[in-house]
Amino acid sequence: MINEKEEGPRGEAPNGNAYILQITVGDRVYCLADLQCSLSSNIQDSMVFLNHLAAESYAGTIEHLIEAQTGMIATAHVVKLSLSGIIPKTANECIPSPGI
Repeated sequence: MINEKEEGPRGEAPNGNAYILQITVGDRVYCLADLQCSLSSNIQDSMVFLNHLAAESYAGTIEHLIEAQTGMIATAHVVKLSLSGIIPKTANECIPSPGI
């Protein structure tokens, strides 16, 4: 579980951070690439969640779907990462949109 002092009350990551779902199937580790359970070993293919709770809400369903399709045990973990580690050359500051 993520410490709430490190993020907002609804699970938002501080500026420059994001969450991904890391899936272990057997002895292999993958990242969730889309909601159709596509998996990739490349972190840059990952779905990016800006909220820990949103990422966590998909973990159980994704595990179940992968287990049903592969017949193997799958485990999903929410991993907090720097957004620039996932998307190269990402700005580390939040730039508000006009009109918001």
